[in-house]
Amino acid sequence: RAGIKEAYLRAIRRMIPDNKLRDPRMKNLTIKGKPATVISISELAKKLNKNTQTIRIYEKRGIIPAPNFRLQSVTLSSGKKRAGDRIYTIQLADELVKVFKGIEKGREITGEQKRLIALAFQNEKLKYATTDK
Repeated sequence: RAGIKEAYLRAIRRMIPDNKLRDPRMKNLTIKGKPATVISISELAKKLNKNTQTIRIYEKRGIIPAPNFRLQSVTLSSGKKRAGDRIYTIQLADELVKVFKGIEKGREITGEQKRLIALAFQNEKLKYATTDK
């Protein structure tokens, strides 16, 4: 576990351009040339009052799309490759919080709520789309 954490921290340090963070768990990155404040899946889960496994299950079931962005994968000292962690922009996380607040505990997520979630992910993808001029 220590090797994984060290490799993860090295990958984060390479991607973070400065230390001007609003929150120690939020990272300022540049995504396709545009500045973005991102959080990890665990921070997204906390914002939604869920656990990280629930977020992954929602992703597998198609309730929320796969994240638009992941950190760069890292090679551990053992030679194994670790996939890059899921990251979410803070704007997307805020949109998801709004949608999930409207869902009562124990209730199914409606089609309309799924559309709102998909739209939030689509808007994020469009925001960071590259434009070659």
